[in-house]
Amino acid sequence: MAIEDRLKTKEVDPSTGMQVPASLLTRRRLVAGAPQDPAAEAALVKIAETCDEMKQYRQAAAAYTELGTRFPGAKLDGWFRAGELLERRLDAPAEALTAYLKVPPTSPRYHDAQERARRLGRR
Repeated sequence: MAIEDRLKTKEVDPSTGMQVPASLLTRRRLVAGAPQDPAAEAALVKIAETCDEMKQYRQAAAAYTELGTRFPGAKLDGWFRAGELLERRLDAPAEALTAYLKVPPTSPRYHDAQERARRLGRR
């Protein structure tokens, strides 16, 4: 993956028909093949970041949601990041509310997520 990133190789994503970094597809295969492996956590973060950079916000939110589901104790809180994308980029307040409510109490973003959930609940 590092070589693919460094060379900036591209492939056509079969799910979208768009040209994407080859490393994105490699990371997706890694996550699908070894869903609970610690490397899958890092791959999900990079998938989400890459999709966000490509302005593929729905796919980025899906990757963050998967991160939150599979790795609830992850350093980067997947549920919180999914909520932010859903709220700010996709204008999906109901989905954002659901994501914010799933932020675990152990997360450093828990109180912020609860406040955002309260605000969204009042809309």
